[in-house]
Amino acid sequence: MFDSLTVNNNSIGVVVWTGLFSTVTVNNNSIGVVVWTGLFDRLTVNNHNIDVVVWTGLLSRVTVNNHNIGVVVWTGLFSRVTVNNNSIGVVVWTGLFSRVTVNNNSIGVVVWTGLFSRVTVNNNSIGVVVWTGLFSKVTVNNNSIGVVVWTGLFSRVTVNNNSIGVVVWTGLFSRVTVNNNSIGVVVWTDL
Repeated sequence: MFDSLTVNNNSIGVVVWTGLFSTVTVNNNSIGVVVWTGLFDRLTVNNHNIDVVVWTGLLSRVTVNNHNIGVVVWTGLFSRVTVNNNSIGVVVWTGLFSRVTVNNNSIGVVVWTGLFSRVTVNNNSIGVVVWTGLFSKVTVNNNSIGVVVWTGLFSRVTVNNNSIGVVVWTGLFSRVTVNNNSIGVVVWTDL
């Protein structure tokens, strides 16, 4: 059990953590492979140039910032997840999320499965997004080229400012809005 754990300025680091952490911070690893298992109250990973991060367990807050190339795999329960400023990112999330935000990925492949109460994806220049499951609010904004596939139940879906967009939606939607697509192929099936 750790109350506070900090790892800073490792040029090449392989870090494996198992157990219970109240605060975990990893900063300025140029190449890092990080495997975390267990319970985290707050987890922050900053300024990794190339990293592979695998998280399993229960996280109350997770923040990953300024990764140039990042492969992130999250499994379990998250109350808040934020991923910002990844130039190339492959993100796979499975489980239950109350709030998920992904911003400013220049090239992003995002696969989400499970239950989401709020999902926001902004400013992806090239994005392939696959969502399966139950969503209460989904917003996708400012994707220059976007392929979006949604399956399941949505209470509100908004897609704005896609210059070229292929959107396939299957399932039940209570409100769907698609705005300002210069070239758009949209396929909706069901109610």
